[in-house]
Amino acid sequence: MDFDLGPQEKFSFGQFLFANTWWRLWWRLWYRKVQVRGFKHIYTKKPMIVTPNHQNAAIDALVMVGIQTRQLVWLARADVFKSKIARSFLKFFGVMPVYRMHDGKESLGNNEKIFRKAVDILKANRLLAIFPEATHWGFRRLRPIKKAVPRIAFLAEDLSDTPLDIHILPVGIYYENYVGVRQNLFVNIGEPFPITEYVEMRKENENKAQIALRDRIQDEMKKYMLHIPHEGELYSMYDELRFICAECVAEKNTFQGSSMYVDFQIHSKVIEILNTAFESTPDTIETLRQETEKYVHGRKELQYRETILATQGGDPFDIIWNCLKLLCGFPIFLVGFISTALQYKYVYAFAQKIAKDVQFHNSITFVLGFLIIPISYSIISIIVVLSCSLSWWMFFVIGAILLICAVISLDYRSLAKKTYHMLRYKIQDFTNSKKLTDIQHQRSRIISLFCELF
Repeated sequence: MDFDLGPQEKFSFGQFLFANTWWRLWWRLWYRKVQVRGFKHIYTKKPMIVTPNHQNAAIDALVMVGIQTRQLVWLARADVFKSKIARSFLKFFGVMPVYRMHDGKESLGNNEKIFRKAVDILKANRLLAIFPEATHWGFRRLRPIKKAVPRIAFLAEDLSDTPLDIHILPVGIYYENYVGVRQNLFVNIGEPFPITEYVEMRKENENKAQIALRDRIQDEMKKYMLHIPHEGELYSMYDELRFICAECVAEKNTFQGSSMYVDFQIHSKVIEILNTAFESTPDTIETLRQETEKYVHGRKELQYRETILATQGGDPFDIIWNCLKLLCGFPIFLVGFISTALQYKYVYAFAQKIAKDVQFHNSITFVLGFLIIPISYSIISIIVVLSCSLSWWMFFVIGAILLICAVISLDYRSLAKKTYHMLRYKIQDFTNSKKLTDIQHQRSRIISLFCELF
């Protein structure tokens, strides 16, 4: 495949303009709250290879673009470059292909050109990014990573006339929900580390150095993300207990930082405690698994989220305040629902239809929304301006109002659901619902069992 790489080592004004106008606004509105820890590390003045975890398809790459203003050059598998349209699109966004054996043995020679371009990028102190896991999946676990990053780093050093002093920048991306819109996002940027010692090790043993650097990258990445080392029922238990037992862990430990970083530390501590118990007291873990499975089944029957049971339906004042907000905000919700929410519903349904992989649904919806919303808002704005004989500048005012209404309508729907379940809980609690009492007792048993582990 003949692929013109272009001047990827140079600053692209077109890419900068695109990323910092409508695209960045759309990306920022897509999430309710975004917190980034270790932001300064991404501006380290060293040649760096960025290594994020990969759990949410193309959205992972978009997150790395959205949280900062430095331009990234990505290395991606070559099979996504098959069509001319894809090649042009990916080239514009600074994505270069990497060829593997199953792309054809004859194509592997193209990698030399790619790696030489990678040297130019690193020499220019630009960011080279690659997902070490090679594929994405929707689990809070790091897959065994490949040797791609060590190979590229070593080859870049080989092809450079002078030592590059390449650093690896591990990044952990945490989504509150993989497929939802207006969810919370936490990005945990680690400290960059040099590969100097592995370059020296490589002089003695190439394979040993590659494995050592790969393992170091893997260990560093695990520090900055949630890593549940099990599958199936055990994974489900871990994933539930990090919420159920969060308060217990928070009471016995001191955590500092932003709200999402504190949550990250708490959840990491829960996983650490369970890992230790899994090795030392497997019988207790099995009991916990059974109790948790029973609890989750009962909670689903009652149709409650964990937060409702954890807060016992919340403060009555919050319910009243939420109801007032819902009452006052209904007209805005209605405008946003008609102008945007219905479009979102159909676009998401289309994404579900064309992509079997759930992790692609959010990516497709995001991209289609980015393209469709400006067109639909423009049509609505033109119709209103012409029919009401308004000034031309009202076109932009109406567009901004529609966007604000869209965001409010999405948050309105979430608040309405939450308030409904809070109110339902209080009614069941007031009427002494046996099912509710039993499920809360079951929850207390789980917390007691867990607290005995530390």
